[in-house]
Amino acid sequence: MNKDLNKDRNWLKHMHSYKYVSGLSDSPNQKRASFVVTRVNSDKNSYEQSLWELKEDGIKQLTDYSDLRTYIWEDDNNLIFSDNSSKGKDKDKNLPETIYKRLNLEGGEALPAFTIPLNVSSIYPIATDEFLFFSEVDQEEIDLLSASEEERKTYYDAISSKSWRRIYERIPFYLNGKGYFEEKSNRLLYFNGKTSEVKALSPKSHNINSIYFNADKSKAYFTGSKASKKLHFTDGIWELDLSTLRIKLLTLDSKLSISHIYPLEEKLILIASDMKKIGINQNNNFWEWNFEERKATKLDDAEIELSNSVGNDANFGPQRYIANRADHMHYVTTDKTKSILEELDGNLNKTELVNKEGSVCSFANLNGTNYVVGFYDMKLAEIYKVNSSTELEQITFFNDELYEDFPVQSPVHLEFKSSTDNSILDGFVITPPEFVPENKASYPAILAIHGGPKTAYGVIYNHEMQVWADAGYVVFYCNPHGSSGKGDVFSDIRGKYGEIDYQDILDFTEAVLEKYPAIDKNRLGVTGGSYGGFMTNWIITQTDMFKAAATQRSIYNWLSFYGTSDIGYYFATDQNKTTIDDADFIETLWNHSPMKFIDNAKTPTLIIHSDEDYRCPVEQAYQLHVALVDRDVDSKLVLFHGENHELSRSGKPQAREERLEQITSWMDKYLKNQDVSSDEMDACTIGFC
Repeated sequence: MNKDLNKDRNWLKHMHSYKYVSGLSDSPNQKRASFVVTRVNSDKNSYEQSLWELKEDGIKQLTDYSDLRTYIWEDDNNLIFSDNSSKGKDKDKNLPETIYKRLNLEGGEALPAFTIPLNVSSIYPIATDEFLFFSEVDQEEIDLLSASEEERKTYYDAISSKSWRRIYERIPFYLNGKGYFEEKSNRLLYFNGKTSEVKALSPKSHNINSIYFNADKSKAYFTGSKASKKLHFTDGIWELDLSTLRIKLLTLDSKLSISHIYPLEEKLILIASDMKKIGINQNNNFWEWNFEERKATKLDDAEIELSNSVGNDANFGPQRYIANRADHMHYVTTDKTKSILEELDGNLNKTELVNKEGSVCSFANLNGTNYVVGFYDMKLAEIYKVNSSTELEQITFFNDELYEDFPVQSPVHLEFKSSTDNSILDGFVITPPEFVPENKASYPAILAIHGGPKTAYGVIYNHEMQVWADAGYVVFYCNPHGSSGKGDVFSDIRGKYGEIDYQDILDFTEAVLEKYPAIDKNRLGVTGGSYGGFMTNWIITQTDMFKAAATQRSIYNWLSFYGTSDIGYYFATDQNKTTIDDADFIETLWNHSPMKFIDNAKTPTLIIHSDEDYRCPVEQAYQLHVALVDRDVDSKLVLFHGENHELSRSGKPQAREERLEQITSWMDKYLKNQDVSSDEMDACTIGFC
């Protein structure tokens, strides 16, 4: 590797120094708050987490760094979390179990709390030593909970002995980040920590999604749908009396896709979508459940885009986007190029708590004061005290010392007009350090395209963009039609992939070239992942204005994506506005596939993909690479073994670094005329890295 290149690439390893702040949460009485800090363990090529307490006068580390992913408040003074370090010590037992530890914030170390003899995905305290939890189980596993350990071991050994073959009747049968899975139901269960009693609550015929508690925890409401051969997108609702554990069915099918329930004394407020207007990506509305009529009524037409859709590659760890309080609800919603924090009371009156350019990732209330974990002022995520909706006071400084040696380049907001409908769209431009705008046609540039398509770019920190800017590139990116933050009408590009969105991106590119004449229009590169990968593939089959491309975790062929992606059979149809019953179903998918236009491709293309990506399966990368090489177009396929669709965001540290090194080197080769190949990098074209 070229020594000067290594020197120029000091940003690549910079992520090994990051501290990722996340998971801010408050105790039930809101007198205490805690959060998670994640760091890279370079020696182990992994991540490790520690728990911290947020106090009014500072912060306090509670645990050493270890493999701790999530935690919950058990009561006002105790945290509980699963102890991943204990798993695997009794490998011969071959029995599922989840081991929990308890940490008292008054002092002392985390101590063993209890063990649940099933694999637990999430857990909720309902009283002293009493919990509800979710687990994917079949009825036989539940029946065996009262059996001896030897009987249970015999059952699981029998299953393990036939692990060399898998039988499926449902779709999907694998999920990105999870892999292949058994056809079991996601059940709601009860656990007594004193007696070790485990009791199934939800019907075995249904998959349960989420649970919501009323203010005094006398009742809970959970949602789910019938376990069948295909996913259901609308939810049933059940009521659970927490004193008797008796369940009452409210409806088997609400006709809504429910994102959240806010239980009040005499009514339920639902945040849900009927999906009638723009399909599965439709924004939510507020609905009220009528107990007598057993149906939901939409309260108004105001859209709510729940959660933070402002994406980047430096948001790591548990997030918190919504919380029910005694007399109000707090939630995060996406608004144009930022995510904000709002409050809703029982009368549906909204109050903006945080509305500042940036993004909110989690939040807590400590003694009446709101705090958020967020990305602001082009910094990595830190904790901020909310003094007003636009005035945030930084409380933690885990990463501030990094900016001295690695100064951050801030984006310039560049509005531009869509030539399709004359709407004003948002774009951003980051220039290299010591950028000289008067030097005409002097700088190469990289166009970055976000995934989704229903996500958004904003004025927040992106590691990869800082790497490229430091390497001498102008980096530009925008939110075309299809993006988040501007409502359903704007985000609806079903059946129009590669049309209005593609034109928006070309319009933005022209606007950037006009605004920044220092960019050499003959040295443009393009990259993107997922939907951004699809659009990169579309671009190289429609134009040769970009001289290098790096497509990541992409869609190339909608027809094969339909049958191989974990979401393919419903996402491909929904997004292309077709159904399998349509006479032109195949033609519709084909017309929107970059594969149809591959004979037009001339752009040297790097293909980044993970072999365990089940969202955009690796066969998409194989097809594209073969098609390009067979047509004598420069192409390199880099496969990452053991990684999935989340490679750029939460992949192993070495893999994340290598991914960015490959992309940057590819751009250098074709936009700077630098041959940066090495034996190590060539090996990645024929093997796994």
